[in-house]
Amino acid sequence: MRYLVVALALLATPGLADDKDVENAIDDVGDCLQQVTRGLPRVAGGDDDDAEALLRHVKCAESELTQLSKDASRDERYMANEDRIEEFVKVHLRNMGALENAIETLARMEAAQQQLDDLPAKCTKLDAQMQAKIEDIAEEVEEGDESAIRKLSGIVADQVEDTLDDAEKAERDLKRLLGTITSVAFKSSREYPQRWNAEIDRALERSAREILDYFERARDAAEDECEHLMRPEKIDYVVAALERTGATLDAADAFIKTGEDWFEGTREIWRRNCLAMENIRFAYCSVDWNDTDKSGGSRAAAASIIVAEQRDMMKMITVMVEEYKEIYPRGQSVAEATGDRQVEQLVRNMNARYRGIEKFLSDKDAAMLGTRSPWIQVWQRYGVEQHKSLGGSSNCDVTERAIPTDSSSRPDCFRVPSCTVVEFKPNNDAEIRKGEGQLKRYKASLDSYYTDLLQDLLKPDDVSFEDVREGRVKPSSSTYGGADVFVDMADGCFDGEDKVAVNTIKPVTYDRCEKAQPICPKPD
Repeated sequence: MRYLVVALALLATPGLADDKDVENAIDDVGDCLQQVTRGLPRVAGGDDDDAEALLRHVKCAESELTQLSKDASRDERYMANEDRIEEFVKVHLRNMGALENAIETLARMEAAQQQLDDLPAKCTKLDAQMQAKIEDIAEEVEEGDESAIRKLSGIVADQVEDTLDDAEKAERDLKRLLGTITSVAFKSSREYPQRWNAEIDRALERSAREILDYFERARDAAEDECEHLMRPEKIDYVVAALERTGATLDAADAFIKTGEDWFEGTREIWRRNCLAMENIRFAYCSVDWNDTDKSGGSRAAAASIIVAEQRDMMKMITVMVEEYKEIYPRGQSVAEATGDRQVEQLVRNMNARYRGIEKFLSDKDAAMLGTRSPWIQVWQRYGVEQHKSLGGSSNCDVTERAIPTDSSSRPDCFRVPSCTVVEFKPNNDAEIRKGEGQLKRYKASLDSYYTDLLQDLLKPDDVSFEDVREGRVKPSSSTYGGADVFVDMADGCFDGEDKVAVNTIKPVTYDRCEKAQPICPKPD
């Protein structure tokens, strides 16, 4: 999201220093909007009144702007600057409209999050009610009991599945609304430009993200409490009731089917791990790990991918482990009671697979290792090595050296003859955009640095531009690009005889670790 102009925090500028009345009027607008900044964190708490209060504060700001417009047309204190004030008011009234829309969107997000709050309790109650009804049906066995049990459990399963599907849809809607908030654009006035203040911008986005995070946690809690109801054939009291009514296969056949289903579920752990590792590789290989400027969201986004993948993997593993602990003892009992060799072999295989899952958690190619995985270091080094390789093959005269007058700027490459500054980035839109921003900053710093240096050399009356170009007068050897930098630069690098204008090109990209892909482990 772009920064809100100071119309959303509004601090006076030197242009208003002699006009205290206008300055005070703008401060009044800022006072209204300061209440918005303070109130935004409370919206995620679930109180509809908070959003209403924020909108009242925005209306307060609109009222102050409208009053300023009226004063400009009829109060002699303002009339000299009436046109300027009108332009200022017009721009910021539009900003207030955008802010109102963002707050109303935030209120819709807050309303959506509350829908999940009571779902776990509803599932617990539904589970208890179904158990009571099924046990009542099975208490005295009669014809049709099997059908009644299956019908009841099926209705509940469909009900829960529809509810969880609605929750997923609501989450997608929340993410869309979050995108709406983060894309809000506020404009700055040409007149009375203000110092920008991003507090309200950050508070708005932070509240939206807190609502989404809350919803995701609530959805996970709902799934934990409700998902078992979608698989009634694995619920103990349903199975027991069906056995009592004579609806199940014999014990051996029933366990074999259950055990084979469990095995198929465990295979999904390894399949899912391959996808997780690929997602993590793609995220980490999309980051410029050689960049000393760690601002921006690429690194944080890569780390969040690991957390998300670990969470999903652990959730899947936990389900399979819990199922194992439930059905493995049943298999032992069936094997002991029936002596069925297929059941006995299945029980042994299940135990071996369970131990394989434990071993898998520490496998070097497992996503569960997270940042401890050796692949993370491989992918980070890959980007650094790509910078070194490109630096050596891109005709660079200066590589990864800070600009003397701007220590925070360290271009990847500078070509002296063409006075071109170059930046290397992974082939990732976010990093490429970041590189374009860096190049603008580097160009501004180098333009200023070289221009000041050139003008210092030309200060003596007996030194001409030709003296500098032909190397009779040179800067020091520590100069960025060397002492002969003004000799080696092409004519096109100079804007007249006292200015330097360096060039930029689009960031040079490299692949995202295409040759550094882990081998997916497979179950034993």
